[in-house]
Amino acid sequence: MPKPYVENPALWTILFALAIAAFLVTGTHISGSVLFQLDDEKSIMDALMALLVTALFVERAQEVFLAAARREGRVLKDAAVEAARSANDEIALDEASKEVEMYRAETQRYAFALGLAFGFIVAFAGVRSLSQIVDFEGLNGLQLTLFTFTDITLTAGLIAGGSDGLHQLTSLVTDGLKSTRDRFNQ
Repeated sequence: MPKPYVENPALWTILFALAIAAFLVTGTHISGSVLFQLDDEKSIMDALMALLVTALFVERAQEVFLAAARREGRVLKDAAVEAARSANDEIALDEASKEVEMYRAETQRYAFALGLAFGFIVAFAGVRSLSQIVDFEGLNGLQLTLFTFTDITLTAGLIAGGSDGLHQLTSLVTDGLKSTRDRFNQ
């Protein structure tokens, strides 16, 4: 059975190598820095809400595609569980239940991959997270390319993470902004 993404040393080696390469390439070509546009609370919330709604659309599309592709297999696995239960065969029931769990885990991996693919498509189409709250006009050349790549990658990850994660992020930002506003008003 393949290792989960997080436990795969090859993945971490590649990510580490990419980080070092990005540092070496940009270390000598930095032309400016980005400025965050965090003056307006409404614009921050608008950016997060746009990502949240996009993630909801992506999740629904994932459900439709996965249901169409995986429904038959799930029905067969559930039928095997019911057959074992009806026959009072504990060994077969245990085996069938394990098969259902493995099928579920496999479906979750497919859902993540599909969500990430949709996230990249959406980000390449122009829905982005950082560019909505950052002024990147001072960037050019390689630095602008890397910023755009980073923005697309982060956006794809946020969308792949789903609406629950974005909802938590939105709540965190809202609470933080409220706390900051309350401290300044005292």
